[in-house]
Amino acid sequence: MYLQKPCLISKIISIGNSKDVRLPKSFVSDWEDDQELIIEKHNDTIIIIPKKNNRENWVEQIMACEGPKKEEEYFPNEFDEKEWTW
Repeated sequence: MYLQKPCLISKIISIGNSKDVRLPKSFVSDWEDDQELIIEKHNDTIIIIPKKNNRENWVEQIMACEGPKKEEEYFPNEFDEKEWTW
């Protein structure tokens, strides 16, 4: 068995119909108590990754976008180009 540092040996705990593993606070100190996690299983390895907030910096991202375009820029058609007059 290959262990990377820092490492911890723990046991699986049964709670109702679930199985839990306790993690020391030092492993998850920068995670919130209600942090969503992505859990992957690859053969005999379980990987736990904190799910990133999809809305992180969303205001800055929206502000960096171009302003709304005119509808005709999205959907030009033959009628608009040849027959329509303003």
